[in-house]
Amino acid sequence: MTRLLKTSLIFALILNIQWIGHCGNQGKTDTSTVLKKDTAKYTSQDSVTINKEELSGESDIKIYLSTTSKSNFFKDILPILSLLLGIFINRGIDLFTERKKIKKIGERWKAELSSLELPIQKQIGFLKEFLTEHEKEIFTVPRLTISTSLNGEAFNSLDKTDLIKYLEKFRKKKYSEAVISSNKINSFAGILKYNYEVLKEKFNSYLNDSSTHMSNLTSNLQLLMKSFAEYGVQLEKEIFGDPIDDPRYRPIFDLFNKHIIPNMENGKYEVYDLEKNFFAPLMLLLGELRLDPRTNAMSDYTRNCLNSIKGIKMEKRYLSDNIKTLISSYEEESNDLTSLLTEL
Repeated sequence: MTRLLKTSLIFALILNIQWIGHCGNQGKTDTSTVLKKDTAKYTSQDSVTINKEELSGESDIKIYLSTTSKSNFFKDILPILSLLLGIFINRGIDLFTERKKIKKIGERWKAELSSLELPIQKQIGFLKEFLTEHEKEIFTVPRLTISTSLNGEAFNSLDKTDLIKYLEKFRKKKYSEAVISSNKINSFAGILKYNYEVLKEKFNSYLNDSSTHMSNLTSNLQLLMKSFAEYGVQLEKEIFGDPIDDPRYRPIFDLFNKHIIPNMENGKYEVYDLEKNFFAPLMLLLGELRLDPRTNAMSDYTRNCLNSIKGIKMEKRYLSDNIKTLISSYEEESNDLTSLLTEL
C-alpha cells in the first residue's frame, strides 16, 4: 500500500468518525424513564424533571435511560464511498505517473539515438583518414580518433521493458511488434558498443605487437652490427691488414655505411626502406659467402630482422582489414539508425 493510499484511508476514516458524531447528536432521541417504585415514568428529550414532593420520604429511586437512533443511509455508506474514492484517486495518480515515466523514457531513447547520427558519420571519416595514412609504405602510426560517444554506455541506464510499453502506448504498436522494434534498437546499441570496444582493442593490440616486433628488430640489428665488426676482425687476421678493400667485406661495409651508420645515434630507421635497400641486398651477399662459417651469425641476425619486419607488416595489414570491416559496420549502422528513429 502506497503512502498516498494510506493517507487517503486515514482521511476517510476521520471524516467518517466526525460524521457519525455529528449525525448521532442530530438524530438521536433520548427517552428518560423514571420509576418511583415502578409507579412514575417521565420522558424528555434532554433531561428528566422530578418534583420534590415525589422524592420526599423515598430512599430508593431508580432512573433508567434509553437511547434510540434513527437509521441514516448516507452515514452507513460513507466509509465505503470514502474508501473507494481513495482507491480510485490513488490508482489514477499511479496510472498518470507511470504513463508520464514511460513517455519520458521513450523520449530519452529517441534522444540518445538521435544524438548518434553525427558521431557515427564523423567516426567513419576518422577511420577512412587513418586508413589512407596507415596503408602507406612507411612505418608510422597515424593518429586515430575514437569517438567516446559511441561506447554505448548511455543505453545502460535505460529500461528496455519501458521501451516496449512506450512503443505500445505512444506508437500504437501491438505487443509483438513492440518487442521486435525493441530488439532492433537494443541490437543496434549492442553492435555500437561492440564496434567501439573492437576498435580500441585492435588498435591497442597493433601498437603493442608492432612495438614488440620493432624492439626485436632493433635488438637483432645491434647484434648484426656486432657480428659484422667481428667478421672484419677475423678477415683482418686472415689477410694481416685492413679488409676495407676485400671483396668479401667492402660490399657489406658499403651497405652499413649508407643505411645504418647515419641513423645509429637517433635510431630513426625506416623499416620498409631497410627491408628493401639494406636487408635484401645483404642476404644476397651473405648467400654468396654461405660457405664461410664466419658469416653464419650475420645471416641469422639478418633473417631475424627480416622476420621482425614481416611481423610488423602483418600487424599493419591485419589492422587495415579490421578498420575496413569497422567502416562497413558503421555505415550499416548509420543506415539502420534512420529507420529506427522512424519507429520511435
